[in-house]
Amino acid sequence: MNLSCKSGVLSGGIPTCEGLNQFYNYAKDLPPTVLFRHENGPIAQSNTGTLLVYPATTLHMECLFLKKNGLPRWIHNNSTKKTYPQGWAQGYNRNSGLEYRLSIYHATEQDTGEYTCITPNNSTNTISIQVVAIDCPTVALSPGLVSSTNQTKLGTNVQFSCTNNNSLVGSPSLRCLPTSKWSDLVPSCNNITCPDINTIVEDPVVKKTRTEDGRVFLACPRGFRINGETTTFCQPNGDWSITAPPTCIPIRCRNPRLSKNLRIHKTGPFNAGDMAKYHCKQGYRLEGHPVAFCNNYGNWSNNSPHCVKSCAYPGAAIRGTMDVVKFYYTINETVNYKCTKGATMKGSATIKCLKTGHWSDEVPVCLE
Repeated sequence: MNLSCKSGVLSGGIPTCEGLNQFYNYAKDLPPTVLFRHENGPIAQSNTGTLLVYPATTLHMECLFLKKNGLPRWIHNNSTKKTYPQGWAQGYNRNSGLEYRLSIYHATEQDTGEYTCITPNNSTNTISIQVVAIDCPTVALSPGLVSSTNQTKLGTNVQFSCTNNNSLVGSPSLRCLPTSKWSDLVPSCNNITCPDINTIVEDPVVKKTRTEDGRVFLACPRGFRINGETTTFCQPNGDWSITAPPTCIPIRCRNPRLSKNLRIHKTGPFNAGDMAKYHCKQGYRLEGHPVAFCNNYGNWSNNSPHCVKSCAYPGAAIRGTMDVVKFYYTINETVNYKCTKGATMKGSATIKCLKTGHWSDEVPVCLE
């Protein structure tokens, strides 16, 4: 398929490639598909759709047609009266019931021309071939630059690297195009330095030691999370790869949930490392952890406690004793008093914690 660009607009839609289907693409009434295989030399397709073949290359063109539907044939119109070998493809990984092959061995300029596969139903597919020696200019290597090959033939891929500990500036690989030009400019090895990272990334972001590949890791102090990129490296253009300087945002916990009668000593915001201390309204007892810490993940170390109705310490009896001494007493819990020897109790010897959070009686008095 050929497209042309006119006034910045392509003449047709962009083609797509789909997998071949034996029952559709190889139907008897459709033009046959042609595959190319080559040995001992490169091939490439030009912008006009012509198949360019480097001299001395062996080219196999395989016309895809189901053998059970008949015998296709190849014809050509080049300047020679040459007879090219053709027949059902043989060999490893070939399908002799589908691929009808024509082979051009050691191609020369005289093999230039059009080659057409014709099916028994006279459906055709024509391939235009030009045998031409296309070479790209010799690559001039600057100091420190080495290449993977010195070949310049059509289709050659050249990989580049540096041996002088400098940075490779430019494309790391080039390909020789059908236009006899390289796909990009030849790179070079330059000593590239970037500005001091501290001028790009400001405190409190922490700049950690560089790694062997030149990357710098970025982090935040304890209690902060980083907002942005966490690594950067010096690019061949002398700029750091980071697109925008990161910032440090305090890690915070949500304000604790406070149930009815639960109080807290401090109001938010709560940053990582802060502590929340809980207490209950008078007449209530705390159940659960009395403190919680905001951790580095923005979560509380403990769930909020809750408050239950209770009675406060009722007090001791002068010249007497009590069996249970606590800060708070649960509902229905009792306290028993006794007077010391020689003293007489005035009042109830047992008091009970009521549902209202009050004691059932006053603390008894022991009289001499």
